[in-house]
Amino acid sequence: MSENPCSLYIPVVQLGAPQGGKLIEVYSNRDHDGDAAAMQAGLDPIAAPLISAGLPIYLAGCVAAGAARHLGLRPPRTALYQHLRPQAWIDQQRLRIVNVAPGIEGPSAELGLALVLLQNASQHRPCPKVIATGSLSDGFQGSRPRDMRIHPVGHLADKLALVHHLLKSGQLEATPQRPIYFFVPDQIHDPETQQLRPTLDDPQCQDLQQQLKAHHTHLLPIAYLSEAVNHLGIDRSKLLPWDHLLRTSLLLLATALTLFGGYRYWQHAPLEMRLLSPQGIDNAAPFQVCPSPIDFIQDNVFYGHFQPLRQESHRSSLPQLPSGGILGWKMRAGQPHSLDGLLHRLGLFDGYHLAQVIVSEQGVANVIIARNANGEPLTLAPGDTWQAAWKLDQQSTTQNLQLLANRRPFDAPTLRDRLEAATATPGTSYSTTAVMDRMEHHATGTIRYTFETFSSETDPCHEATTR
Repeated sequence: MSENPCSLYIPVVQLGAPQGGKLIEVYSNRDHDGDAAAMQAGLDPIAAPLISAGLPIYLAGCVAAGAARHLGLRPPRTALYQHLRPQAWIDQQRLRIVNVAPGIEGPSAELGLALVLLQNASQHRPCPKVIATGSLSDGFQGSRPRDMRIHPVGHLADKLALVHHLLKSGQLEATPQRPIYFFVPDQIHDPETQQLRPTLDDPQCQDLQQQLKAHHTHLLPIAYLSEAVNHLGIDRSKLLPWDHLLRTSLLLLATALTLFGGYRYWQHAPLEMRLLSPQGIDNAAPFQVCPSPIDFIQDNVFYGHFQPLRQESHRSSLPQLPSGGILGWKMRAGQPHSLDGLLHRLGLFDGYHLAQVIVSEQGVANVIIARNANGEPLTLAPGDTWQAAWKLDQQSTTQNLQLLANRRPFDAPTLRDRLEAATATPGTSYSTTAVMDRMEHHATGTIRYTFETFSSETDPCHEATTR
């Protein structure tokens, strides 16, 4: 006997001739090809595919869909789509019938059709073999508003005998590992008293129960739909494709936001910078460059010799440099074994972008973006050194050098605009500290160095070369 995923069987018999009956197979799938025609005809889309088997079985499908919908299934905790649409587990199902039997009674199929909807929606696997017959047509019970009472059906003994015949003849198979669960109403009509009595009080049903049990088929009289659901272990609905899609979308969104947040944090994470001593000088601080006949700096390498800045107490406590001199520095940014260094080795990070700012107490300020010999912005690998120099003007005043490093390129026009706004704001007092604070907002690493320029008739570089 063929089996579709989570299919279920409904017994149909001819009165007094169980050998002439058959089991009809029902199942559900997500094939919505006939939905447009069903909507146009005003049919319930879940039960609409059954209309080809006759109106009684279609009406049974409508009752079964209503019963399953009201009983409901809890969605998995991660089923985000089903939390938004609690009925999605049943709305996407379409009832199908494999082999139409003549004279099928609609009401007797209602229990089986409801169970196949609930079973197909459940995450419980593998699907057990189930046979069911029972009517749900009398509606919901007041004491159990979400449940439905199972009502008697006709010819129950003949249906039990049909299943026993199929088992004996080998047309139906059950094993201890995979038994058959046969759900029937817990009551039957007594033809003599015209009253209801327990199913298993009927001698014929009792005898057939034992015969079915010998073939690993369990006869299970039930009073309510929920009893069959509990026995089959149907608790939660399974994840639907829309649940997977929504969960994946939210996961990708969360990953993207996390990566973006991490990237933004990394861009603005503090950057370690420190001054280094050039060759011949012990003091790790800016110095005076004494140029040789050729250019004093080429390709980030100094030529010539260096002088430490003077510190003559009779002038100032600040380091001093003659006006018009050349101020040089050697600086290291980052560490080669840091995250920046790893990203740089992987080719995901070009290096640090550099800029230099000079601000004097007289309100003169300038900013220069460090560039290489080709005029392109200079980038410094993590742990490498930056050697540069600045030819000062002839003013004698206190000046401030600010070295800036950033993980992303500097916007030169913005830096200059901010510098001009900070040094030339009408009606405000001028503060070099405030200027440098404002410039510091545009970088993740900074070094400040304050010195003094003075007019001098003697050149320290000339003195050093003549000594």
